[in-house]
Amino acid sequence: MITSEIWMNFFNTEMKKQFKGKNTILRSVTEEDAAAIIEMRNNPSINRFLSSSKPLTIEDQLAWLRKNLEATDQHYFMILNLNEIPVGTISIYNIKNGSGEFGRYVCTQAVQAVESERMILQIAFEEIGLKYLYCRTAESNEAVWRQHLRFGFTDCGNEFDPQTNFDLHVQGITQEAYQGFNYTKIDQLIARFAG
Repeated sequence: MITSEIWMNFFNTEMKKQFKGKNTILRSVTEEDAAAIIEMRNNPSINRFLSSSKPLTIEDQLAWLRKNLEATDQHYFMILNLNEIPVGTISIYNIKNGSGEFGRYVCTQAVQAVESERMILQIAFEEIGLKYLYCRTAESNEAVWRQHLRFGFTDCGNEFDPQTNFDLHVQGITQEAYQGFNYTKIDQLIARFAG
């Protein structure tokens, strides 16, 4: 189970949230995270699956963050290990009419990759109160869309994104499916790595 706290971002006086799991912290992204984000996103092994494959500059990332941090239809988190070292990003966005999209998911550490997905489901359905969560993953990123299946997502088909030239693997999970899914093995795996 996650614990949460609200904290104040003194740079823009907006309330932010932080969630702590057994091995992982999800903290609302701030502009100060821009350098860590572009370092991950410019990594060729990660970048090949992202919607923008061109190398990002700090100016690009700051401009994008400034625009998106003002949006009220999303929650964008840094994934941190317990030493508060950034290891990824994760988000719920396009929130409307009880549904949201899970994405902007990049993680460089296996333990945090598993736990952050477990945490984002808890945030989506228990904190925000969504009824449906969906994700669109590059078809070639098989490891990630297969991971989503292990968390109770079901396949909803494929779509082509002309902006990225990607075939996307679309998956979704309802609040009812989340509530009825047995996460015991996933929770045991997460607990095994707790330090």
